[in-house]
Amino acid sequence: MSLIQCPECNSRISDKAEACPHCGLPSTYFKSMQSNASYVADSNIFPAVNISDIKEILPGFIKDYKKVFIKDKYITSQEQKFLLARYGQCSDIIPEADLFKLIEDLTTDLKIDIEDVNKYLDCLLNLKDSISNHNDRFLDSKLVEHKDYFDTILAPIDKTITLDDEQRRAILIDESHCLIIAGAGAGKTTTMAAKVKYLIDKQRIDPKDIFVISYTNKAIDELKYRINRRLNLPVKISTFHAFGFEIIRDVKPVIPQVSFQAYDIIYDYIYKKVFDNKRLLKNLLLFLGYYFDIPHEMMQFSSLKEYAIYKGNLDYETIKSRLGEYVYETASSRSGKKRTITGEFLRSIQEVQIANFLYMHSIDYEYEKPYPHSIPGAKKSYTPDFYIWQDDKQVYLEHYGISENYQSDIYDKHQIDKYTRAIVDKRKLHRENNTVLVETWSRYNDERKLLGHLQEILENHGFILKERNHEEVYRKLTETAHDKYVYRLVMFICVQN
Repeated sequence: MSLIQCPECNSRISDKAEACPHCGLPSTYFKSMQSNASYVADSNIFPAVNISDIKEILPGFIKDYKKVFIKDKYITSQEQKFLLARYGQCSDIIPEADLFKLIEDLTTDLKIDIEDVNKYLDCLLNLKDSISNHNDRFLDSKLVEHKDYFDTILAPIDKTITLDDEQRRAILIDESHCLIIAGAGAGKTTTMAAKVKYLIDKQRIDPKDIFVISYTNKAIDELKYRINRRLNLPVKISTFHAFGFEIIRDVKPVIPQVSFQAYDIIYDYIYKKVFDNKRLLKNLLLFLGYYFDIPHEMMQFSSLKEYAIYKGNLDYETIKSRLGEYVYETASSRSGKKRTITGEFLRSIQEVQIANFLYMHSIDYEYEKPYPHSIPGAKKSYTPDFYIWQDDKQVYLEHYGISENYQSDIYDKHQIDKYTRAIVDKRKLHRENNTVLVETWSRYNDERKLLGHLQEILENHGFILKERNHEEVYRKLTETAHDKYVYRLVMFICVQN
């Protein structure tokens, strides 16, 4: 056993400890930090190199130099990594007197001009700077060479678009990865479109070998408009989800069921990994306090779970005398958070209202259960919003985000037409498979509430609505009392990604 330093509180602890006894940091953190620290230190401390080593290394370096340091070529980070791994231990540490003798010896031994020896040796002894200078010269020369091309590269999209110097450099950099950081409207999509055109026009890359991927459908639509339609470049463009889905679909005989909601995964991770971890809890609370104005008093508790229970008890003790009223108030407020009484994350507020209504009235349901009948030619499996059953009665419920007369304040005519066609297709599918489809709408012509219509639909199909015992619902709500302290963080993470 030996003593090590805790990276969180700087206390000296046993390297065999499961957690720091002073601050609670789990051993997985300080052990991984310890191993990573030693790796970093070892990788940055090169053994001393003497003149005889340089004489042995230089011939091999000259061969690699001729392969990498080509005038009309950008040195990539992978090539730089290779060179530094092989020659990085050489640095400009040779005394000047010895350096003159080394150059003289190498000129004789290698039988090459002293100018060449000087060039190769200077590059070897100043490798990082040599690579950086080479790439700068390459970019500067290409900016001049392709000036006219870049001035009009996006003319088919808009003749007024002018690429600035940074955009042009981003296009020219021939890396396996290139990070562009810029604010909204700064020209990231424009740069991507120009990059694709440059690769095809100047680098002679086959459009079939280019795959453009982005995060959102909105970004994809814009890229398709600019690259496929206006620039007439037949490259494939899709979201990460669609790209991954296509790969899975190509190797799986059954259409995979893809969940587009990360809420449950993130929530489960936070609840299991953070609630009882003092170090992570402290950092999380500092973050939440900065962004979400979480009360300062939370810092006095050893875990988020402990605070939630404490706060929940204070809240609940004041309303026990009016339990029924409280249950409905809380169920209603939950509906505004897209999270049901039982802890599910749903897509919309109205869907949460439906789920809570079903739970409160003892109706079994499953959210987005895959439809049991296959659909020929479908790229994705069909998942009705709710599968509802009671004894031998079962129906599928679709909740539509438009009004009963097919109107919407958020969709344009094209989107409403597409939405309407999807409704017609769903009705046809259920008829063909003899399954019962019931429908609810975001707004009704008679101006009655959604849940009133839902109750009427269920009763018409023979479902018996039996209100749950308020004590039972109360217990379920208290079990998930910590939701309000985690929910905003979960949603923040999901929105940011």
